[in-house]
Amino acid sequence: MDAKSSVEGTPGLLSVRQPVVDLFRRFYPNYKGESDFFNSEVFSCLLPTHVVLDAGCGSGRMSNLDLKGRSKTVIGVDIDDELRENNSLHHPIWGTLSSLPLQNSSIDLIVCRYVAEHLSQPLAVFLEFARVLRKGGRVVLLTPNQWHYVSLISRFSPFWFHRWFNSSYGVAEEETFPTFYRCNSRRRILNLAEQAGLHVVKLQMIETSPNYLEFSRLLYRLGIAYERLVNRWNFFAQWRVNIIVTLEKPSA
Repeated sequence: MDAKSSVEGTPGLLSVRQPVVDLFRRFYPNYKGESDFFNSEVFSCLLPTHVVLDAGCGSGRMSNLDLKGRSKTVIGVDIDDELRENNSLHHPIWGTLSSLPLQNSSIDLIVCRYVAEHLSQPLAVFLEFARVLRKGGRVVLLTPNQWHYVSLISRFSPFWFHRWFNSSYGVAEEETFPTFYRCNSRRRILNLAEQAGLHVVKLQMIETSPNYLEFSRLLYRLGIAYERLVNRWNFFAQWRVNIIVTLEKPSA
């Protein structure tokens, strides 16, 4: 989860829960969340002439990424009927990612934010991404790492618990979807990219403030200790919370 914004000069403070505000101020004075890393990577790949696909766009309420003013066209594809309420799209289209209702080589950039963990057939989706991308086109994907403690807890807890826990953070029940974690490790993503004929340009493992633990000072302190450990040495990168990967369709 990363829905923080800025107040009183401290990035991210507005949505930090009261029990840990002082800890957040102390340990994250220059907070940069996973959405900041993701958006930065998207903007580095984006041109004003680009046709963009927001894959699994949903209603847009959970994202702060608006590309309408930065690109030629933004197309959103999702099976969620609420995609028509997404104001960051030029063209909302109902459809599945495993069978995109788009022409071959029609997209310059695909953005996919917190969707890959919900894919039941990730290879079919990666193959579709490769099909609709123009040569040299890119995919920027943000997803949780299946080996992080948050994902491990999620995998072994019932779906009703996911909805209940997320609702305590202000996430509507209809914005919480079943997870499969079939595309959520560094190795798995590299394998899927290779099978789809996509080149890995960059793969980042990101660990930020332990937002999910803000309800408890003790757990939040433990989360901070974990964050400092996995960020200190690259050996522990495989256990960081999020994966941001940039893929490219070869020009040749």
